[in-house]
Amino acid sequence: MDAASVSRDAAPRPVAEAEQLLTRAQALAADRGGRAAARSATEYARRADQLWQASTGSPEHG
Repeated sequence: MDAASVSRDAAPRPVAEAEQLLTRAQALAADRGGRAAARSATEYARRADQLWQASTGSPEHG
């Protein structure tokens, strides 16, 4: 989630889908729902990071 937060801060404009994904990830993490929730939270955060990276034109996370 930290990487997604950094990418959000570096993004030139808001990305609504990424914001929603990161919010879901943070909610899952806060609820402490076990391994399945942790995996889901990680995936949501990873996807949000990719969307923000794409908005900056970074080839790293395409």
